[in-house]
Amino acid sequence: MDYGGLFVKANAGLLYKIGTVEFLGQEEDETDTGYVLSPGVGWDFDKVNVTADYNLDNDDWTWFAIKVAYRFGQ
Repeated sequence: MDYGGLFVKANAGLLYKIGTVEFLGQEEDETDTGYVLSPGVGWDFDKVNVTADYNLDNDDWTWFAIKVAYRFGQ
């Protein structure tokens, strides 16, 4: 039986960014491909899971995410 508790996690993957930039009336499409690393910590409350991630990619993009999940069933 799992009673929950503190955990540490890490994810890695590929990231594909698509964007449109408009400057002085000129539109330009931008794309970039790279990697993303996502270390995080969380707490498992039996069927509810709360996680905080800090995401880093190979460019200058970084972002922080907080996730809450509920497990259905057993």
